[in-house]
Amino acid sequence: MFLTNQPRDQQDLWAIARTSASMKLAATKNVGSLQMASSSSTSLYSSVTSSTAVTSSSSSTVPGPGALSGKAILALGKVTLRGAEFIIIRRRLKVIESKFPILNSANVKGIEGMPSLYSDGIRRRALQILLVQIANRQTWHIVKCLGKWPEVEVELFLSNLMTIFDPIRISQENAKNETSIKAYKNALPTWEGHSLASVVDFLIQLVESHHPSTTAMFTAGILDLLLHMYATNFRDPLAETERVAIQRTTTLFTACGNLLRILYSTQSGIQTILNHPLRALWPTRPEQPFTIPRGVERAQKRLEAWVNASKTVLQWRTYTTFDMMQDHTRSIDDSVMYDICADLLEIAGCEIMDVEIQMRALRLLGRVFKRATVVAQNIIREYLLLRSIEHSTKLVSRIIKKLSCVMCVKLYFSPITYLICGVFRSLDTLESEFFYLPGDHQNFYVNAVTHFIHLFVNLSKQNETVREIILAADVLGLMRPFLELELRGSRHRIAVHEGDMLTVYDPPDFDLLALIKARGLKELLPAIQWGEKSYALTYRSFLMCRAFNVFLGRGDNWQASPEFWIVDWDDSPSGLDESDNVALWITS
Repeated sequence: MFLTNQPRDQQDLWAIARTSASMKLAATKNVGSLQMASSSSTSLYSSVTSSTAVTSSSSSTVPGPGALSGKAILALGKVTLRGAEFIIIRRRLKVIESKFPILNSANVKGIEGMPSLYSDGIRRRALQILLVQIANRQTWHIVKCLGKWPEVEVELFLSNLMTIFDPIRISQENAKNETSIKAYKNALPTWEGHSLASVVDFLIQLVESHHPSTTAMFTAGILDLLLHMYATNFRDPLAETERVAIQRTTTLFTACGNLLRILYSTQSGIQTILNHPLRALWPTRPEQPFTIPRGVERAQKRLEAWVNASKTVLQWRTYTTFDMMQDHTRSIDDSVMYDICADLLEIAGCEIMDVEIQMRALRLLGRVFKRATVVAQNIIREYLLLRSIEHSTKLVSRIIKKLSCVMCVKLYFSPITYLICGVFRSLDTLESEFFYLPGDHQNFYVNAVTHFIHLFVNLSKQNETVREIILAADVLGLMRPFLELELRGSRHRIAVHEGDMLTVYDPPDFDLLALIKARGLKELLPAIQWGEKSYALTYRSFLMCRAFNVFLGRGDNWQASPEFWIVDWDDSPSGLDESDNVALWITS
């Protein structure tokens, strides 16, 4: 049951809420300074100034002390009036707030009433009440009201709304603590599947109302908002825990897909969506009429989208993808995994990408290989064959070059251990700073690059073209420092290199490579006794034997070490011991 003066309540609220758009509109049209006083105070001020003007024009005397005191009294009167107005407005908002949210079925007359101008504090309070209404999915009256607004004011209102609920902004603690966000979150029903789903549902209703506001929605940045939702993997930024935030992604993804489909069906939507980077990034399942199918065009467009994206967006993309790889309770669609692998390959091997993003993409590629060994390597092999041999070779070559910059041992190793492994450079490269994380075990520092060699082995052993691509990218050079380590204690020697010569073979080394090709590395090394060395070092030794066999054309004889390689389909990297703390990726 509503009070008898409810129509006036609704009219006042819409008046205040619309003020923000009106003020910005006036500013864009270069209208003079906006008067914030009420009509009564403005009338009083006009009458006084008019009287003063007449007096001063009819007299040539110099103004005396009385003129100054008169102006002070006038100013005091204006402040008093404005203060009284502020108290009245605050009380009025208190009454209005007590009656919200209202139901869509409520019969409210005069709700479309429009307004004058109010202060920022008053407008924020009014907007907070409207956000509660959106949270409750009771938005019929809001849609009806916006249908009567000029398009430019609708654009300004929607721009403000999209800024408030940008998932990247709202994920920050200071944004979560805003009064309006707290009010919105507290008003969400307990059954709501995602905190941002009601906002997307409101935008869908607005488009379906067939108001020209659809164009305003594009101008306000709806596609950028959806891109940010994609970059954050549709996680719930207001969820109580990170796990819940990840588990709710399907709800928002479905809602955003519906919004995009409806937007694309509008006259202004087709060309706008086709020209936006979101088109190439949006998942291919379920299929949308605007999505680009898997192929070279999609790969090129996705790389262009990421190159032009802000660093913050890229940080969130890598961070949420890492979280996706951590969640073993959910399966990942092959189409999503394909986009992930293609993105990580291109970003890690891109010449013009920020080095921080490159190295984090490279580390994440290793995590993907661990999470979905067979699926990931099949996708990567398919992708390298999809692109031209020249492009794939350059891509892998740049990745190998980056890997050579992170071959190191942990600085906190004992001096003796460091001297033994001293063929590796220390953690003084920019690439190492971004690749490794606090909390990584020393085994990860020993085997981080080894895991990628493992991936290259698996990619090459089943396809000769891929093997030639990886060989041309200088994978043997990447393996040279490990060969130095493995030959220690044997009668065979290889020159010790440091610095930029770390991956370069000397002419005498070619005879050693010929011997390895003829007999296999395992035959040149002292017999490896199980348990004699740590698991990580044993894994590395056996893997190097396999890698030289594959890349020197001897084939993969993993069966020669059945005590280590149990079955072929379980051929995944071992001894990772890496940190899962990647929150640093979005806070640094």
